[in-house]
Amino acid sequence: MEKENKRLKILLGILSIFAMGLCCYFAYTVYKLGNNTGKCVEEKVVYSYDSMEGVYKLNTEVEIEGSNQKASATLYLLKNGTFKYEQNILAPIGQIGNYIIEGHKIILNYVFKTGSDSSLIVVNGTKELIINGTNSINDNSIKWGTVDFPGTLNRVEKGDYKELFNMYNTLNHNDIIKDQ
Repeated sequence: MEKENKRLKILLGILSIFAMGLCCYFAYTVYKLGNNTGKCVEEKVVYSYDSMEGVYKLNTEVEIEGSNQKASATLYLLKNGTFKYEQNILAPIGQIGNYIIEGHKIILNYVFKTGSDSSLIVVNGTKELIINGTNSINDNSIKWGTVDFPGTLNRVEKGDYKELFNMYNTLNHNDIIKDQ
């Protein structure tokens, strides 16, 4: 009887060591995979000046002193890293400068401010926009004077670029208007 208990204890010891080794192996495998077992890994989208170049537009209505007014915002992104961003309710105002893309964000670096005339005023400032995809950009802080109208700017079809860019001679827009 004592011999059988000894054999049973040895067998349980061997099984315990085997079970501990198996647990350690699974723990190492999960650690090595970064806890991604059974999870879908999201693909990382990389945006570039080429993929984001274009005209993005928002049309909406805002209330000013009890009456509804048409409001719009138009963002022109050129693949050379420059932009023009215009907000319009009663008259257009805007900014011109350069931009950088960081992940899902576009950071506009203002160099000039524009008004409803042809003058340019030198300014320094930045604004952050969220890229929803190559077809839309979200701006949570569109302003025209004291009026806020945040929203999503949607990409305009390429056939409409020429008409929209004819208004602006302050930027070299030949990169976008290719053979139309």
